[in-house]
Amino acid sequence: MALEVLSANKIFKRALSAWWVSIPILLAVGVALVSALNSGNAPVDWGLYQKALADPARAYELQFFNPPWALWVLLPLCALPYPVGLLRLFTIFIFLGLTQQRGSDLARIALLGTSLPFLHLLANGNIDALPALAFLLADKGLGLALLLIKPQAGFFAVLAWLKGLDWRGALKLAAPTLALLSASLWLYGGWPLALYENILTTRGVGLAQVTWNAAWFPWSLPLGLVFLWRAWRDTDEFYGVTATLLVSPYVSIYSWTLWYALFLPRVRLRYAALVWVFFWSLQFIYFFNGLRWR
Repeated sequence: MALEVLSANKIFKRALSAWWVSIPILLAVGVALVSALNSGNAPVDWGLYQKALADPARAYELQFFNPPWALWVLLPLCALPYPVGLLRLFTIFIFLGLTQQRGSDLARIALLGTSLPFLHLLANGNIDALPALAFLLADKGLGLALLLIKPQAGFFAVLAWLKGLDWRGALKLAAPTLALLSASLWLYGGWPLALYENILTTRGVGLAQVTWNAAWFPWSLPLGLVFLWRAWRDTDEFYGVTATLLVSPYVSIYSWTLWYALFLPRVRLRYAALVWVFFWSLQFIYFFNGLRWR
């Protein structure tokens, strides 16, 4: 009987096809990596949200970097026990659900669940799951408001939503955000100026200059403009997310999670795995240079 020669791609798929074996392994690896990345410390970013949630009226004096409705969404979470654990569970369900809904198989879901950006997102307790939720909602008006919570993660996906709309449709799309903006300006006054000042003064150098900035700006700007055009021409959310990351002066490594979740079902498994390796290579480059992602 002739032996079947299996490619690495087929071996990987077959190994992961036994979900009752692969899922516990994936969870164990994920927990171990999150623990290693977190180094026993409280989640850095969640600590900033906690301060703002404890005193919402002074949020922008406490280095808050998101619009006020981010606080309004997070307040119910803080009323529950184990808010960080619940945030991490929410993040897992949103991102793995998003990539599965877009067509990822178990092998691709495993790549996302063990990718560097995703594990850093869990370790730091950030809220990138909220803009990711926008891609699962049928109501893109609410989706736009969610995208604006962290615009650097994928704001220009809105180009795909605007394509083909007349002015009434565009106004309907913007209506929830305009309502939230009006309410937030009434409650917080000139919070956009305070947010901008926080961006410029972080760590005394501004967000664009911090060591954990994973943006490729300004070298990526020309390519980002190409993807902006493609997002509009092809009515493609993924191109809009790609453009956002390439034209943004500041992007944390974990904000690449949304891009990777949308990228995985679009490409062959081998290319998805190569990007996975590339992300992890960044971790080692930073480690050996004495730097640390947040």
